[in-house]
Amino acid sequence: VMDFAWPSSVTYIFSPDWSMISTSEQEMFCKRRLPGTRVEFITNPSHPCHGSRGLFATQDWNQYDVVGEYSGSVCNEDQLNGTGDYRLAIFPSSSYTLYIDAQETGNETRFINDYRGISAGPNCVFRHTHLQMQHVEAQLGRAQ
Repeated sequence: VMDFAWPSSVTYIFSPDWSMISTSEQEMFCKRRLPGTRVEFITNPSHPCHGSRGLFATQDWNQYDVVGEYSGSVCNEDQLNGTGDYRLAIFPSSSYTLYIDAQETGNETRFINDYRGISAGPNCVFRHTHLQMQHVEAQLGRAQ
């Protein structure tokens, strides 16, 4: 039930529906990689995440630039599985919380690592923001 005068014969969507376009055409027009980033293995033996993957900048970022939207499967607490290494809580409350879980599906942002043990502070932080009219968890560049 819509809370505004939306026509009942029209399905309301939050973003463009590309399902009628072939996969090859979608690849021509849709962004498939996060620009300005690269996923690499962390090869420094003294790094706490040695042997894991990390997300690295391939361009200069300004404070408050959006690096990308943290993407994965949206689930509730009953649907959680795995270790939670790639899980973010969105809409947290004492009675019900939704999560974005990038354990099995996600994008480059799942490889952003914690700064503890390698820096005095973060160079990238998570912030709630609205993208494409949906409340999502997003990555913002250049923390203070």
